[in-house]
Amino acid sequence: MGLDLGNLMCVTWTLCTALWGDLHLAEEFTENTYVCQQARKVSLAHWLTISSEPTIEQEVQMNCAKVRTNHVVTTLNSTKLLN
Repeated sequence: MGLDLGNLMCVTWTLCTALWGDLHLAEEFTENTYVCQQARKVSLAHWLTISSEPTIEQEVQMNCAKVRTNHVVTTLNSTKLLN
């Protein structure tokens, strides 16, 4: 994929936000609650989906001409269906 410094900084910043940023939860939830932990997992999963999407799309496009079994894992991880 070839990330330049600006893109790398952006990806790193959004990862830090997913891990330690504000979850926008109601005040009655603290950092030690189950709800907060679940919200952090959702935030991290969203970051992973967004940050890996360009690489996954590139891999899928490169593998379209090859045998479909070569990119099954990539397709499943990206939760995208090939045409």
